[in-house]
Amino acid sequence: MSLFAVAGVSGNTGAAVANVLLSRGHGVRVIVRDAGKGAAWAARGAEVVVADLGDIPALTQALRGTDGAFLLSPPRYDIADPVEAAARTGTALEAASKAAALPLVVVLSSIAAQHSTGTGMIKTNNRVETAFKAAGAKATFLRAPYFLENLGSVLPLIQEQGLLPSLIDPDQRMDMIPVRDIGAAATDLLTGVAAAAPVVELHGQKPVTIREVGAAFEQVLGKSVQVLGVPAQGWAETIAQWGLHPAVQKEFVEMYTGIADGTVDWEGHPALHGATTLTEWAHHILNR
Repeated sequence: MSLFAVAGVSGNTGAAVANVLLSRGHGVRVIVRDAGKGAAWAARGAEVVVADLGDIPALTQALRGTDGAFLLSPPRYDIADPVEAAARTGTALEAASKAAALPLVVVLSSIAAQHSTGTGMIKTNNRVETAFKAAGAKATFLRAPYFLENLGSVLPLIQEQGLLPSLIDPDQRMDMIPVRDIGAAATDLLTGVAAAAPVVELHGQKPVTIREVGAAFEQVLGKSVQVLGVPAQGWAETIAQWGLHPAVQKEFVEMYTGIADGTVDWEGHPALHGATTLTEWAHHILNR
């Protein structure tokens, strides 16, 4: 049985990858910073190792002996320079995966990671990719689009008041993806179901709009959902309410500006597509 290491299982994306691997009968070694957070995974049959993603010796040991790994740089919203922090994490991930002689590494990245400026928090993914490339390390960067789970914070408004506020133009058509489709794509790459490449783009089932997301919620809830587009001049004030470090707030304003002006776009690499429809996702997230 193949054994794959998975980082980030305390967050949505790493957990999605580990879930799919386990559901398909593969061995999983989860990497956690706190042993307590591995208990639920151990109960499901996964190996649990404790390592900080910035600790190269510990991470090397955690990766050694596996058939491949899913790695990422967890976003930091509480520090002044999350972009530089991601660069350091990327260097550690690269060094550990090389020292562990991993045959295959899938690294979570993002649409528009080809840009070093002008994309806000997406720049963290650019820095991780740059760290691997600078060292000549082999990896598959799985570039994902806007996470549908980013809408999780407004679920109470949707359910209780029938309101869906959005900093994205309600009629702007773009790729969006649920994390479970990221889990499936990463698993396909790790297990050879999908062909690995230096960069693989993960598109949604089809480009959609926030207004169509609202319609999917309407269908599941059986009631009207009004989509409220927040104009650009209101972004900074809205983001300031999210409890982020002031410097990170500016990164989010830059990211949404990049989405609006088209900077955040695909580069044109081999692509995979998600399988989940908006209605399926809305039903899942409302009933989990």
